[in-house]
Amino acid sequence: MVARLGKAPWFESFDVDAEVEELLAHIERCTGFALPERQRDVIMTHAMAKLDRTRQAYLEAKAAGKPVSTSRRAYLTDLQDTIFMAIPEENLARMPLSEQVLNDPSFYADAMHRAAAISEDELFMALSSSLKDMTVQDC
Repeated sequence: MVARLGKAPWFESFDVDAEVEELLAHIERCTGFALPERQRDVIMTHAMAKLDRTRQAYLEAKAAGKPVSTSRRAYLTDLQDTIFMAIPEENLARMPLSEQVLNDPSFYADAMHRAAAISEDELFMALSSSLKDMTVQDC
């Protein structure tokens, strides 16, 4: 998601405790493997630290006047991959790809609505950092 003027970034209203608990419960239902409490605590600590780093990077980029892009989906996908490392392979094999965060249908619906609402100027701003690094040969 590209942060737009006047719109708060996703992490401002993100309840890390609830989101991580929901993600853990979903993964546990799909894999049939419950993480021990100690591992759950490590995952929660990692999730909070990652959210703090995301928030700090966002604020620094914004203060420097750089284009700012951050994604709830990327955050949750990375967190999901971290959780997957703690689950035995035979249990992990039980979780269909369609149940992973990466394939969240609501993400695609939200992305389509955001894409339909984006202005030409916003699109240019979102792509400008990539475009300035391109040469004619890249196009």
